[in-house]
Amino acid sequence: MKKTALFLLLLLAATPSWSQDDTVANRFREQYARLGKEYAQSPDNVVNLMEMADFFSNPDNPHYNLPLAAGYAQRAEAIYTLWVPDKKKYREVQKFIRKGITIPIIRQKRKDIEAQAVLYVRSHVPQMNEAEASAFIEAFADNDEIVKRLHSKVLADEYEKVRHENTLGAYYAFVQAHPNTPEADSAEQALSRLALRYYSQFETEEAIDAAAAPFAASSVMQYAAMKQKSRLAYLAVCRKNTVEAYSNYLERFPRGDYYLEALERLQVLRNADYRMLSTPEELADFAEANSDDPLADSALALLRNMVLQDHSQQAARVYLSRFPLDQEYSNVYKHYYEWYAQEGNGQPIASFMAEHPDYPFLMAVRSDMARAAVIDSVDLTKPFVESDYDTMATGLRLLTGRKASFVALQRLLQNQIAAKDWAGAKKRLQRFDICFEDVAAAEYDELSHLLSDNSSLTATLELAADQVSNVHIHPSGKTLCFTYFDQERQAVGLARRVDGKKQRWLFVGEIEVEGCTAPMVPYNYYDEGQKVLVGINNDIWSAQVVSDTVWQLLEHFQQPVNTPYIEQDAFMLDDGSGMLLVSDRPGGHNVQQSGSYYHGDHAPAFDIYFIPFEDSTSSGTRWGSAVNLGIGVNTPYCERSPILSRNMRTLYYVTDARGLGYGDIYRVTRQSLADWTQWSKPANMGRGVNGPFGEASLSFGVGERTVFYTSGTRSQNRNACYSFATRHDNTSCYTQLSIRLDSVIDILNSIKLEEEWSQDIVEELPARLLDTVITYNLYRGMPYALLAEANWLYIPTCLFKPNGKDEIVPQAYTYAQLKSLAEPLPLPLTQFVDATASLRPLAYKELAILANFMHQHPSGTIEVEVHVNGPKDGDSYRLSLERASAIRAALADYGINADRIRLSPLGNSRYKKGAVAAPVSIRFF
Repeated sequence: MKKTALFLLLLLAATPSWSQDDTVANRFREQYARLGKEYAQSPDNVVNLMEMADFFSNPDNPHYNLPLAAGYAQRAEAIYTLWVPDKKKYREVQKFIRKGITIPIIRQKRKDIEAQAVLYVRSHVPQMNEAEASAFIEAFADNDEIVKRLHSKVLADEYEKVRHENTLGAYYAFVQAHPNTPEADSAEQALSRLALRYYSQFETEEAIDAAAAPFAASSVMQYAAMKQKSRLAYLAVCRKNTVEAYSNYLERFPRGDYYLEALERLQVLRNADYRMLSTPEELADFAEANSDDPLADSALALLRNMVLQDHSQQAARVYLSRFPLDQEYSNVYKHYYEWYAQEGNGQPIASFMAEHPDYPFLMAVRSDMARAAVIDSVDLTKPFVESDYDTMATGLRLLTGRKASFVALQRLLQNQIAAKDWAGAKKRLQRFDICFEDVAAAEYDELSHLLSDNSSLTATLELAADQVSNVHIHPSGKTLCFTYFDQERQAVGLARRVDGKKQRWLFVGEIEVEGCTAPMVPYNYYDEGQKVLVGINNDIWSAQVVSDTVWQLLEHFQQPVNTPYIEQDAFMLDDGSGMLLVSDRPGGHNVQQSGSYYHGDHAPAFDIYFIPFEDSTSSGTRWGSAVNLGIGVNTPYCERSPILSRNMRTLYYVTDARGLGYGDIYRVTRQSLADWTQWSKPANMGRGVNGPFGEASLSFGVGERTVFYTSGTRSQNRNACYSFATRHDNTSCYTQLSIRLDSVIDILNSIKLEEEWSQDIVEELPARLLDTVITYNLYRGMPYALLAEANWLYIPTCLFKPNGKDEIVPQAYTYAQLKSLAEPLPLPLTQFVDATASLRPLAYKELAILANFMHQHPSGTIEVEVHVNGPKDGDSYRLSLERASAIRAALADYGINADRIRLSPLGNSRYKKGAVAAPVSIRFF
């Protein structure tokens, strides 16, 4: 029934408009009228259907219609085929046959019509409209050529309508209706262009997801949404500028447009983080967290160096526990064991095996333990007497190849050094030079030099009382405190300075310490002498100086100052920023237990630590993490009595690792105010200060012009107090800096003062907290940056190193003033990582201020000048171009159109002319 209705519609649609003057048309009109009338009366008349097929397939017919002809022929065949097996229709079929209509005839007719259709389509496709093309496609659906030719025509016409409409919805619907066609590809390209503009209006990822939801089936639309989300996320990440933020971005948007830039910036931050790594845990964490980065190998190499070169116990424990699969593991393990074996005695080897039962090289351990039994038979702890010379000399030779041999040498020279028989000591020392060709060679050479050095400092006797120890002078220089024994009771005494040549200090009496019920030792006056650090039961306390002879306990410091281990010899830094102390806590450079036979003595296994001050609360003082001063100061032996000059650079301390006796005073210089682990080579204070029986209890005299200490220079059982003149810069490490804001305070939004090296924020103040003059005490010579931001005005970054009573005056410029400047304006914080085009993190803060200013002046443009000094002109130019491009890209990330930024890569042209050019500067237009 549906097909009958369809043919009626086709017939009506094909009704021609005949011309009365056309005889041919009249003939076809009469035929059409007859056929139409018969069809209306009998739509199943096969004879009539075949005549209609002939009628519409006749090329002379004014309304030649092959799809209609094919439809009639198809209907005739369908009816004929249906009637043939039907007995009731036998007579009708016989009529068809008598008229020459058979199934083969009908099918041949259909083939002829189809052949006509192929020829027609080949020649008429461009002129065919959509309705005609659709009719041909439906009538000849089984003919691939007709369908392909006309389907392309239909698609092209439909796509032209969509293109004319030019909307996301039209293109999206077309692609879904006609996938995998050339037109669909073009529609997807158009979708891509429109989508980028469409999604750019949204400023949150949630809004973009909502806008993309109706187009869920389009990969193009989803990709465009991802690109816009990637752009927004990248801008947010740039503002955060952290490793975690960039890592999350790279994980979320692996196909984002900013992937490579984010990867580069991540690498910059990783480089910066890598340079800031200091502790073994930080290095290990970095190596594990960034295993796909070459810097992970570098971090692991640094961790190994901490073990192999710095002899850090903490590093060894971290490395051995966390990196058992490292290819260098066995070598590091062997080296670590050698620390325990190098002294020569058995106790540290036994301790090592107790802690590391899985150590695989047991044959070496057994051999060392057998040798240690021989070494342990040589007693190095008792004072040397000349009658024991042969025994000690034999023992020294037995000890050759182990560190204990140097202690035996010190004992052999002990009496001669005490008697200042330098020539005799030097002669005796030279007898054993063959024993120190390898192990302890550096210590032997230093000792030889000390015995020959006539330029040594001279010590001055200050207090000659027997068994005086822990001597510390008050900052006023008028009194000093010390510990002594009164009838086998340890007490704290006080001496007062008096005039006269024979007696410089007069014993005043015992100091009463309120709240103290246990033996106490003084360590260091601080807070201008109003307080003192003291030791009670191997912990550090603070006490208030009520008067010269009355102190009052204040606070027992919590961790990390005090631990379950021994803490002694505390020293508060002059600026109050932290404390130095000695401790045998785990993680240092020591391998033997405190109080055990230890480098010729029963000394504690002390290292020197710095503990930064954080703040004071009602519950007590808070401290930061302890920092070991590193192998430049600490050794596998005993260090103690640290004092640091007020310039925060010069450290005096005592070590028994080398020198003349049980503990000598050394001096080192801190290489950077930002680093507590890098020091100069230790310098022995010389034979005029140090002796063979040990020095201790260091304390600065007035103005740091002298150092007080105790020494048993003549006898191990008689300590006296001495002093020697210092040779370091004793000016304060701080200097005063004023920031004058008179001219800009009314227009400022905020200011930020940062340490340029560490990027630590010294202070950040909003406009409401600003004053016309702000004063700071800053580290002398440390680079600082002042960043200021104001509406509509540009304030250049100030980069400076305070070196006196400096004054910084920020200057604000209008855009008109900037355009009139004769010279470009430097961007001092826009710096790069080494010889690369990767911006340092602090550069983005400066560029963010510049970008904000440019947003407020949207018509302005800038020119970025970059200079690179180098030996090759071509290389310098290329690097300057890469750096200029990186600056433009960074500003673009802050929303500045690239068209507003001109690039001037100048290489080393200014340097070749002898002028000092700023590495990065800008001009305004």
